[in-house]
Amino acid sequence: MFVWWLYIQTEQAQKCFEVEDQPSGGSFDMDSPISKSSYMAARMAAGAVCHAIDKVLNNETRNAFVVVRPPGHHAGPNGCVEGEGFHLRPEMCTCGFCLLNNVCIGASYAMSNYCAPYYTPPGMGDETKKRVSIQRVAIVDFDIHHGNGTEEVIRNLIPHKQNYPLPPSWAPVQFSSYKPWRDEKDADNVFFSSIHLYDDDNFYPCSGVGPHGCSPELQDRKNIVNLPLSVLGPKYLDERLKLSSKAKKALMEQSSKTFRQNVTEKLIPALTKFRPDLIMLSAGFDGHADDFYYFLSEDDYGWITEQVAAVAEEYVESFLLGCWVRWLVD
Repeated sequence: MFVWWLYIQTEQAQKCFEVEDQPSGGSFDMDSPISKSSYMAARMAAGAVCHAIDKVLNNETRNAFVVVRPPGHHAGPNGCVEGEGFHLRPEMCTCGFCLLNNVCIGASYAMSNYCAPYYTPPGMGDETKKRVSIQRVAIVDFDIHHGNGTEEVIRNLIPHKQNYPLPPSWAPVQFSSYKPWRDEKDADNVFFSSIHLYDDDNFYPCSGVGPHGCSPELQDRKNIVNLPLSVLGPKYLDERLKLSSKAKKALMEQSSKTFRQNVTEKLIPALTKFRPDLIMLSAGFDGHADDFYYFLSEDDYGWITEQVAAVAEEYVESFLLGCWVRWLVD
C-alpha cells in the first residue's frame, strides 16, 4: 500500500489542493481542468481499479470491468510527459484529462500486495488461505492516443539518465530517473503494448513510434511494444465529416485490416511470450469510425478483447485461476 500512496503524491495532486473552491475551478494544463474535488475523484478512480483487482485475485469474480473517470494513461510519473518535439509543440505536452495513472497504480498494487501465494485474512488467526501470486503484469492499451504516461511510468522502472526536451541547438542536459514499484526486477516483470495513431507532430501526444530515449538503458526494451497506425483518409475533420457512406465503409475495412494485422502479428505473439500472471486493458474507444480519428468498429474492439482474453485463458487461467482484469480508461 505504501508504494500506491507514494505514487499518487504528484504535482497533479498539489495543483488540485491549490484550486480555490469556486465554480470556475482551475486548470492543471490546457487540456485538464480541475476543481478542489478532482484529486479525490482521481483517487476514487484508482481505488476502484485496486478494488477490482482485490475481487479478481481473491477469486470472488473471474474478471472485472471498471468504468471510471478521470482517465489515466497520459499521466506520467511526474505529471505531463514531454515529447522530444516539446520545444516545437508545447501544446502537445499535457496530461490529456488524466490526473493519476489508474492502470499503473493498479498494476503496482497487484505486484506489491499479491506477490505471495498465501495470506491470512483479518480475524482468521494463523489460518492461511491460498490465493494467486502475481509476479508478471501485462498492460495492453488500445486507445487511439498513445499511452505515453503509462509507457513513461514503466520506463522509470529502470534506473537511467534522461534528456530534457531542449532544442537541438542547446547543450544537452540530463537528469537521473528511477521509480521502482517493488524491486530491481520490476522492469522485467511488466509488459506494455500500445496500438495507436501516429502522425509525426500532428496528433497528440506525438509519441509511440519506436524506441524511446537516448539513454542506453532504455533501448531495445522487448517488454515495451509500440504499434503505431498511420492516418487514413482526409486529414482534417471537416473533410472527414463530408465522406460518403461508400468512402467511409472502404476506410473502415482498411482500418480493420491494418489494426487486426498488427494485433495478430505483433501484439499477441509478444504478449504470449511474456506469459503474464495478470492482464489489464486500457480500453479507449476513440478510434471508432464515428469519432473520425480512425475508422474502427464495435466488432474490432470486441475482436481485440477476445484475442487478449484467449491469451488469458491459455496462460493466466492455467496458472492463476483466470486472473484477467479488463479496465476502461476512456
